[in-house]
Amino acid sequence: WDVKLLGLLSLPALSPKGSPRGLEIGDIHQAVAIGLLVLVGLHAAAAIFHHWILRDGTLARMFPVEK
Repeated sequence: WDVKLLGLLSLPALSPKGSPRGLEIGDIHQAVAIGLLVLVGLHAAAAIFHHWILRDGTLARMFPVEK
């Protein structure tokens, strides 16, 4: 895929298509993306746990509402 910076400037490829290095970079990219998705999911689950199970006011402290 072509990579464009701000939709204007084309950036050079890190490696040729189908090269072993490019495939390795793709594998690393996929693993990091999945890891980040797992961390975001765990973070959301922890927030729900604190709000609905522990009822310790964690979300209320993070999002104060003026009355």
